[in-house]
Amino acid sequence: ERLVVKPVRQAMPFFVKKPAADAVRPARISVAAPPEDIAVHSKIADLRETHALQQLRTFTRWWNSVLKSRGIKIEDLLTEVSPGVNPIALYEELSGTFLRKYHKNPPSRFQKLENQNLFLRSLKEKGLRLVNIGAEDLVDSNRTLILGLTWTLILRYEIQKYGASEQELLRWVKACTLGYKGVDIASWGESFNDGLAFCALLHKHDPSCLGYDALKPADGHGNLEKAFTTAEGRWGVPRLLEPHELAGPDPTDAKSVITYVAKLKQAFLDREAEMMRRLKEEEAARAAAVRAARQAELKRMADELNTGVDAWTKWTKDKTAGFDKGARDAPALKEEAAASAREGLKRFRATEKPPKAADKARLADLFNRLRGEILADAMAAANEGYTPTVSEAQIAACAPEVVGAHWAEMERAEREYEEALRRRLGAAEAERRAKATDDMLGALTGRANDLSSWLADQTRKMRDDTKSLGGPDDLAKKQAGLDKLLTDEKPPKLSDTEELDRELRELGDRFVAEGRPAPPDLSGKLAEKWSGFDDAADALARALEEARAKKAREASEAEMDRKQASNEADSNGWLDKVAKKAADFDKAVATGDTGKTRDETQAKLNELRNGFQGHAKPAWAAERAAIDDGRRDVDARRRAEARPPAAWKPPNDALTAGWAKLGQAEREYEKALLDKLGALAEAEQERLRRAALKEKALADISGELPPLIYRRKVEKAAAAAAAEAAGAAEEEAG
Repeated sequence: ERLVVKPVRQAMPFFVKKPAADAVRPARISVAAPPEDIAVHSKIADLRETHALQQLRTFTRWWNSVLKSRGIKIEDLLTEVSPGVNPIALYEELSGTFLRKYHKNPPSRFQKLENQNLFLRSLKEKGLRLVNIGAEDLVDSNRTLILGLTWTLILRYEIQKYGASEQELLRWVKACTLGYKGVDIASWGESFNDGLAFCALLHKHDPSCLGYDALKPADGHGNLEKAFTTAEGRWGVPRLLEPHELAGPDPTDAKSVITYVAKLKQAFLDREAEMMRRLKEEEAARAAAVRAARQAELKRMADELNTGVDAWTKWTKDKTAGFDKGARDAPALKEEAAASAREGLKRFRATEKPPKAADKARLADLFNRLRGEILADAMAAANEGYTPTVSEAQIAACAPEVVGAHWAEMERAEREYEEALRRRLGAAEAERRAKATDDMLGALTGRANDLSSWLADQTRKMRDDTKSLGGPDDLAKKQAGLDKLLTDEKPPKLSDTEELDRELRELGDRFVAEGRPAPPDLSGKLAEKWSGFDDAADALARALEEARAKKAREASEAEMDRKQASNEADSNGWLDKVAKKAADFDKAVATGDTGKTRDETQAKLNELRNGFQGHAKPAWAAERAAIDDGRRDVDARRRAEARPPAAWKPPNDALTAGWAKLGQAEREYEKALLDKLGALAEAEQERLRRAALKEKALADISGELPPLIYRRKVEKAAAAAAAEAAGAAEEEAG
């Protein structure tokens, strides 16, 4: 027959969620299971029982630590929880809420159940979530549920009360023990067995409580004993654990360690709270002493303020009255007295007023500081419940706006007094200034009259000169006088006029500043005089220029008339000479005076060609050209002078005709000689024919060629003049 062994079923704590129905459960162990499996499960059951017993001891000590103030000491937690009286007392201590109606000594199970129901209901009202636990479980001393409920209360009122969880509490332990030799917090279990972690926590919060460096890691029992003893003696932490429970061979229960560490942290916080309470008491005592000193200082400051403001106000009122009286009396003061009073006012502002202004600022600062202190004291009195010794009403008359009103009234009287003195001195100054202005006007008027007289005299003289211009000498004399006037005499006078005009403008500004009508317009009158002067100078300059031009024109016309007469005389002599020679040729041809012998004829031909054609005729042609140049020059000058062309005698046509007639007579004579000699070869005839054509062509263009030649000559002269002018300009630019 096979034996089936089931594992011991432990009741699940109420705060642990029950596994689902379909969750994997531990496999049942059959009779055929190996012996080693049976041993393992037996060992697990023993370990759970050991933890439960350790929790029961630790939690019993925790109940006692809470109920100690009521004189309750629990020996058997499971039995003494059953009536419900101790759970209610525990609830009242933890929550600070008292439950009035419950059974202090319940004789029956029903009354015990009522007590437990009241206990559980009160916990739920505080927000605790209780699952799978009832009053019957507590009355029946269900160890598992009682331990689970106790752990929930520890979490709520020992750990979560300070805003922590198991993990946060563990992190706190790690942070506090960081850097301590031999301490390595990995979990709530074996990390605390050697006692170093507890000692490190105590040393961290009070290094004088134990010598950490002297501890031996191997002496876990001794370290734990020192830690628990020190914690209880120095901080009043109950011994929820015993050294043998941690240092023994059995595994450590984490919840027991957590509960004790939570108590340690609470003790540390309580110690800090106690220190804060003492500090507050000391601060209260110091505040009382400070308050008393502040009250005395407020009284002293108030007395100082009132005394200072009274004296300062009297001074300002006296000054205000004095200034008002001075303003009323100022119009009747003599100038010297008014000036002396103004100097006195300046001294007041420089020496007497600034200290009072500084006093005003000091009093305002004192008022503001005192008012701030009074307000602070009033707030402190309202909070601390005492009566202030100084109030705002006691210093209301010293407020800056009140003091400022007195100061403003004094400054108003001061300004009016100053203005009255200024008006009185201004009136005297205006009289002196008006007299000085009139004196300036008189002096400037004299200078303006002198300039006007000079301008009038010069203008009249220039106008007279314009009307009485004489010959070249007179013109030169008057031009020299005009040049001297404009170059030497005018500039200084013009400079005087400009300076006078500037001074007159300044004088006009003085008249405007004095509120008086504008002075006579002396500048305008001088401007009119200068305008007449300039007009007269311009008129004289034009008249002189026109007179010189007229004289030059008359001289030029006379010269041209002389040139014309000389040219006509030269023309008549030349024409007579040409006509006589032509008549001689014609007579020789007509009379046959060509030589009786061949030698005579040849001699006459040689004379014609060498003497006349080689010398006399070219000279006469040059004379004719000079005559033509002279006539063209005269004609050009007459055109420039806007005169009609000259009526030449003899005319140009007569000269041309005489020259042509000479050429014809010359050829006839030469032909007669050649005929006489009988040597008229064809070449000679051709030469004569060409000479005849040439003479005819010259006769035909004689009227056109001379003007063309002259124009070309004029163009060359003009080009040469332009080149010369350009060169001069370049030299001047260089």
